[in-house]
Amino acid sequence: MPDSFEVVITQARMMLNGLQAILTGPVNVTMACDSGHLGAGCWWPTTVEVVPGTYSLQVSAPGYVTTTVQVVVAVDAPPTGACGCPGDTIKPSTVSLSPADGGVD
Repeated sequence: MPDSFEVVITQARMMLNGLQAILTGPVNVTMACDSGHLGAGCWWPTTVEVVPGTYSLQVSAPGYVTTTVQVVVAVDAPPTGACGCPGDTIKPSTVSLSPADGGVD
């Protein structure tokens, strides 16, 4: 299973309530997301096997423009790292969200 990979960055790094990241491709996956004052991160759920391939990643949060990008999920073979565990990557690994109002208060 992959380590957490950051897939969401807001223009001003801040908490995002209601953040969602959905991958559509070889398998459909709703990523688990968490947010903090420095931005937000989403990761592949540990209950779903990682399937390499090309996906459409849709990221949304209330008050932000929904963004959809194409990403590639890869699994390292053979396993790498100190633990000998398989490593997983998603590229691009960041998505920027813009305020729905264009940043105008």
